[in-house]
Amino acid sequence: MSTPESPRSQPPSVYRRRRLVVFGGLAVVIIVILLIVWPRGDARDVSDVSPSPSPSTSKGLQDLDPSGAPADGDVAACAPSTVKIEAVLDASSYGGEQQPQLSMSITNSSATACSVDVGTAVQEYIITSGEDRIWDSKDCQSDATNDVRTIKAGETLSTTPLAWDRTRSDPATCDQTSRTPAIAGGATYRLQVKLGDLESETKIFLLN
Repeated sequence: MSTPESPRSQPPSVYRRRRLVVFGGLAVVIIVILLIVWPRGDARDVSDVSPSPSPSTSKGLQDLDPSGAPADGDVAACAPSTVKIEAVLDASSYGGEQQPQLSMSITNSSATACSVDVGTAVQEYIITSGEDRIWDSKDCQSDATNDVRTIKAGETLSTTPLAWDRTRSDPATCDQTSRTPAIAGGATYRLQVKLGDLESETKIFLLN
């Protein structure tokens, strides 16, 4: 019966090569781990960096009446001949204690955007009956302001409605709590509006 051979011992150089391979592999693993967890010299904490604002592609309209963007210095003033204003009422006849709501529309009829002052300092609402001047918004106006706005080509702005309390106005009666009421019972009245030097056509309405 044959005797199994005992394993032959390897030369020392083989064992050295094996140890080098093992240690080399460990070194590579350690280096990779350090590169992952150790911050690089040029890294910055994102909490300290503010994002750059994106360039705006358009101006948002302010939530005001009249609508439209505030004018900037590059927008030319509207030529008076290109601005059309119109008297606006919320109804054609009013009964009982209903108060007419007065406003005006402002239209840029030109082919380009332009700026116009639409503030209360240049707005005026006039109510007449025949040749009788009944009421004027300028008689007792206070805190009037200017408001220059850009109106796009063909765009129409509308002012905030102003309630008429169905009384006569007079600068001498502004502080009075009781003024002379306008005649009702089917009486005919006319509203005209002005914006600076611009004047509208009159609009007829009835007080019942």
